[in-house]
Amino acid sequence: MTYSHHQPGYTNAQTVSVLTGASVMLTISMGMRQTWGLFVTPVTQDLGITIADFTLAIAIQNFTWGLTQPLIGAFADKFGCRLMTVLGTFLYAAGLGVTILATGPIGLWIGLGLMVGLALSCTALSLALAATARAVSAAKRSLVLGTVSAAGSIGSFIAAPLAQGLISTDGWVTAMVAFLGLCAVMIPAAYFVGS
Repeated sequence: MTYSHHQPGYTNAQTVSVLTGASVMLTISMGMRQTWGLFVTPVTQDLGITIADFTLAIAIQNFTWGLTQPLIGAFADKFGCRLMTVLGTFLYAAGLGVTILATGPIGLWIGLGLMVGLALSCTALSLALAATARAVSAAKRSLVLGTVSAAGSIGSFIAAPLAQGLISTDGWVTAMVAFLGLCAVMIPAAYFVGS
């Protein structure tokens, strides 16, 4: 009897691609999400808004993320995980773009709140772990899911120093532009997450 570490229908190379793509996508997506606290002071001062305005954007993001996960999961089942993760990556970048162009709280609520929240439903844990679970055998699933989940925590070690350094030297807009660069890295990773 031959023991396989991946699911039937997946070659070893496909399994590695899915796991690597899911890990990179999750690392970047969650890494950026975990840095929003660094932006509170510079964004509120620059836009002349209150801290409550900024934190409402994050509340909208979290609410949207939680509310839309079942819907995004259903779309992923119907149209494929790859389509949803790639679209989510572009939506993440668009949300950052709207945030950069914001002149007041409404732009922040739409970009950082609604758009990034919806993008997180496509690029964070739910789809990354669903694609990972499909790619490996039941015997290896717990170990692999734990490993990919840990990748989401690693992202803060990349995104936070990047954001903090750029905010202090060049301002919050430059830090957001750098995050657009991270979204560009996330696109090929999202492509390999699923079929």
